[in-house]
Amino acid sequence: MTFDHCLFVVFETVPNAQITRLFSYISINCEGKPLATLSVIIGLINGTVTKNGLTVKAQLDSNLYQTGIKIDDNAFAKINIERNSFHGEWNYMIIPS
Repeated sequence: MTFDHCLFVVFETVPNAQITRLFSYISINCEGKPLATLSVIIGLINGTVTKNGLTVKAQLDSNLYQTGIKIDDNAFAKINIERNSFHGEWNYMIIPS
């Protein structure tokens, strides 16, 4: 199984125009609605569609994860990481060896 990690930061120094437009549609979809629970928020995000038909998918990850795990440099070097050309420090794929 390949793990694909992408993180899009909205508040960049130079905002990505596509991300900014997408979040404006999410904001319009949520306008005037009380964001009372996570399920309401996720439902509003999932109900977002841009004028060009781009849909948004969101889901709650309610798993608990252990924090503070340290991986030594040798073990980390063995991970097959393919970095994306756009902010490879945030966007990458972990490919099985």
